[in-house]
Amino acid sequence: MLEKIEDKRSEIDVAKWQNKIFGMIRLKHLNGVFQGQDKIAVVLVGIDPEFQNRGVAQEKFHQVEQRYRPKDGWELVTIIQDERNLHLYEKLGYQRNGFLRQKNKEQT
Repeated sequence: MLEKIEDKRSEIDVAKWQNKIFGMIRLKHLNGVFQGQDKIAVVLVGIDPEFQNRGVAQEKFHQVEQRYRPKDGWELVTIIQDERNLHLYEKLGYQRNGFLRQKNKEQT
């Protein structure tokens, strides 16, 4: 996990309340340096169950979409079987593109 955090092509945006982290979105630039480039992927979203269904993930998405404006847009990477996440992403305006890739043993 530390290796992913230190990846220069990644950035983690956290949600805090009373100085405690309760949620995060991990962004990854697909083609090199992060800031000001062509496409950014959302590769991980996590919200503490106590804070779910309160609009936290939606607010974090709006914040990162305002902060970064990649010229070729956004890409979202998720597990197709996770219906809760798919519902959230589609509510935010993301669309399924049908691209599927099998998870390999090294991914977490």
